[in-house]
Amino acid sequence: LLRYLNYGGIGTIIGHEITHGFDDTGRQFDKDGNRISWWTNETIEKFNNRKQCFIEQYSNFSVPEINMNSNGNQTQDEDIADNGGLKAAFY
Repeated sequence: LLRYLNYGGIGTIIGHEITHGFDDTGRQFDKDGNRISWWTNETIEKFNNRKQCFIEQYSNFSVPEINMNSNGNQTQDEDIADNGGLKAAFY
């Protein structure tokens, strides 16, 4: 396997996991693992607006062969982390 594919793959995985630190769950904890709200109300509002875009986008995915639709509400943390990981690896 070409090295750049390995680097891109591991970069995506690392970026994915780092992004979890800033999703609905991770944002509730400080650097020491204490549960604390450290985002401003403005930041939370902006995050929720962007999160809603992911929810709507991923809720539109379907697999007609098995009559299955994606539920963006259930997958939003992973969807955001996947996108964050790809962006981190690409840039």
